[in-house]
Amino acid sequence: MSPNLSLCTTRIPALRPQRCLFQHRRIPQSPRAFSTSSPQAFAATCLRLRKISNLGNKSKSLRKASASASMGPAPRVSESQMQQEGGMVQDIGMLQDTIIRPPLTKLPSVLTSWFWQLMWRNFKSKATGWYTRIEYNRCMNKRGREYYLPIDRYNASQFKYFAATHYTNIYTCFAKGDMSSISRSLLPPIHSSFNSRIARRKNIQLDWKLLSKPKCKIMSHRAAMLGHDAPDCAYRQLVVRIMSTQSVRIKSTDPANKNAAYYGTGLPEKVVEYLVLQRRVINGRQDPDWMVWGFAEETTSWRLRSQDEYWREMLSANAESR
Repeated sequence: MSPNLSLCTTRIPALRPQRCLFQHRRIPQSPRAFSTSSPQAFAATCLRLRKISNLGNKSKSLRKASASASMGPAPRVSESQMQQEGGMVQDIGMLQDTIIRPPLTKLPSVLTSWFWQLMWRNFKSKATGWYTRIEYNRCMNKRGREYYLPIDRYNASQFKYFAATHYTNIYTCFAKGDMSSISRSLLPPIHSSFNSRIARRKNIQLDWKLLSKPKCKIMSHRAAMLGHDAPDCAYRQLVVRIMSTQSVRIKSTDPANKNAAYYGTGLPEKVVEYLVLQRRVINGRQDPDWMVWGFAEETTSWRLRSQDEYWREMLSANAESR
């Protein structure tokens, strides 16, 4: 397999995209532990991309039109273009073939085809993820033993610590209503999403507490190269499942409400969320720190079919536009 394949053509190297197939939609998120707005506030999803989830219900011509409309300028640009524009695109969506396996208690019976399909896709995702991390490592190490090994092979504990720290800082700042202290750790879409939610909150005060040490598990760790036009440039994403016990109370601070009181029980609640971290390597130099891409959802049968349909339509529309 060539190390210079684009993010979206790993399985079909002959297709050389001229427009963007990278911007895979962000899946609308379920409400957070103390969400005060609709779930889509976390998703930071462009409406035109969110509508792609209905591709399967449209005619063939409408599906192609929707797929074509959802593509924009590709982040795979030449080195001179990157220098002029100040670097690579930060948010490219979730990398293709990212699988987030639900806990065994949520999976269907082993007698169903969906169970084995998910297990096979999860195994294949981990295997290809191992290979992509080797290619990512080769962007920085051109010789020696590291050239043949994946990056960060023994840093699982460190990754879990990073994820738990970012997770705690995000919700602490969100409860206080000020995201400025961690703005450098967030990608622009999720940072804007949190700020917009804080602005809509107005006369509401949140009292959020983390009652237990977060338990973390790495669910996915993979990378993607940009190709010949951008040598030694790649993206890497890490999905971490975070289980914790939290409590939250909401209080109205409206001066007109003299009887302002806390709402919500404030009782401990078990919360499971999937935090996505991202890092890039540009011209052989890796970003100094991990950035928070956002939150993700578990892979379900519907979501898996939706993703497959999405990539088929993207590749088909791109091939016809050549």
